[in-house]
Amino acid sequence: MEVAPDGVYLCDHLEDVIEHCYRKLRDEANQSQMVASGWIAIPEAVSLDEAHAARIFEAVGAWRQVKVDPCNA
Repeated sequence: MEVAPDGVYLCDHLEDVIEHCYRKLRDEANQSQMVASGWIAIPEAVSLDEAHAARIFEAVGAWRQVKVDPCNA
């Protein structure tokens, strides 16, 4: 899913805008099919295909995250 917020934002505010869009999409998704989620911010008007996004997530270790039980954190 690709989201492009309307307007121009300072980098100090961009995370809040993206996080709002991300949470809305995540909350509307079928939770029984949700395994993981994340987002990639790109400061240009370019699109990523799924394979390119997967390579970025792989490069930063996103697929190797360990789920923490909030009761034990």
